[in-house]
Amino acid sequence: MPGHKYGALFSKRGRDMFAPLLALDATEISGLDDLHHPESVIAEAQALAAELYGVRETFFLVNGSTAGNLAMIAAVCDGKRKKVIVQRNCHKSVMHALQLMEATPVLLAPEFDRDVCVASHIRPKAVKEALALHDDVLRLY
Repeated sequence: MPGHKYGALFSKRGRDMFAPLLALDATEISGLDDLHHPESVIAEAQALAAELYGVRETFFLVNGSTAGNLAMIAAVCDGKRKKVIVQRNCHKSVMHALQLMEATPVLLAPEFDRDVCVASHIRPKAVKEALALHDDVLRLY
């Protein structure tokens, strides 16, 4: 995979530890399937995922979550100025996508999970309150 370059970006200890897995993690080379044009195992996996989720077709992400977040926001905002409810600590690619689509984020602060000391989820009550305050927010239902 391009991101880890077969472990070249890992420390020596990391490369040694994960070498067996890193050697198996490859696509887009002759003899393997291709995420950009799947024809065998990736195509089969996407078909199985589509069946599982009850949709016509499923595509696996290429370039990670950033590409998926950009595509998701672009698909729902379609170039019109809209408000979108987002969690305040969302991935920066979500904010980038909103900016590209000229959408306005309605930021909601997540709950704090004291057990693991990280920001967690948004309470349903907070979403309901945001929807009540912003009747012009994008709704997909």
